[in-house]
Amino acid sequence: MIDWQPYREHYARTLTGVSPTLRGEVARLGMAPFTSAPETTLHPGELMVVSMKPYGAADQSYRCGWDERADRPDLHRWYDGERSTGNFVREADALLALLIDGMTLHLRPRQIFSTYAYFSRARDAAELKRFGLELLDCSAFHRKFLQIIRPRVVLCIGNGPLPSAFALYRSLYGPEHVEEVRCAPRVLLRHFTTSDGVLVLGVPHLSYVRVASFATPLFDVLRARQHKL
Repeated sequence: MIDWQPYREHYARTLTGVSPTLRGEVARLGMAPFTSAPETTLHPGELMVVSMKPYGAADQSYRCGWDERADRPDLHRWYDGERSTGNFVREADALLALLIDGMTLHLRPRQIFSTYAYFSRARDAAELKRFGLELLDCSAFHRKFLQIIRPRVVLCIGNGPLPSAFALYRSLYGPEHVEEVRCAPRVLLRHFTTSDGVLVLGVPHLSYVRVASFATPLFDVLRARQHKL
């Protein structure tokens, strides 16, 4: 059973701390901590997925995750959301299928824990920055997720600077070195291995890049990881 109280408190602190001129906008957008259904996916597993933030349109109001999941506890925000037919979801599904195959997991994508680097809804990275990244920081929750799941691989969708998922996990782990693989002129795969053996993969954001453009290098990184185990 998920204890939503810490998330409610984080949201309340965000509303208190945000600029008064932005408070109504942040309240309208709300927060949604999980992509997958936490009741069935937040448990020990080999793979977890982190993307940047839940989408929030400029002209819509949203319920927060705890209210939303009271009615739809099995909701997966990729597959059941209003953007389920978009390029991002199509490519994310292909990417998870690739990892499931490469890691020999007997799972469906819905069964993999998936969350956001930042829980507050926003249109894009620029809007998150406008709200204030320090105020929105969810690092304590991510440390808890890692303690619970103890993953072998963390997949970060988005590998640029903050507020990308990879930048957040790089700050959590503080690796001395990050490997980079140039897959195409504008496609870069980043990864590092933590001191306790967790492989953190950073792939480009999937709204504008196809998985096929980095699938082979990604498989090579997974294969090399398997040989080291």
